[in-house]
Amino acid sequence: MSDQVITRIVGCAHYHKISTVDNLLKETDWTRERVSEYGEDILLLIRQHFPPPASGVDVGTGTSRKHAPVKCSACQEFGHNSSNRKCPKRIE
Repeated sequence: MSDQVITRIVGCAHYHKISTVDNLLKETDWTRERVSEYGEDILLLIRQHFPPPASGVDVGTGTSRKHAPVKCSACQEFGHNSSNRKCPKRIE
């Protein structure tokens, strides 16, 4: 196994992109024969070193956590800030 393939597997495992033999096949471009020979052993190592996240945690989508709504410091309303034209207390 080349260093490039190992690096790819570790990177994908870190982001929980490999949880099945099919994922391993996709991410490594190996043949089905090679994946069937080594796949389960590699998946076992991945699960040992990169355990799956707790349920309800969104992983690998690139989305960040939700932010609190913006609150205006001038009028104390939500949905805009004091420099926004929506603010009733904004000075032109």
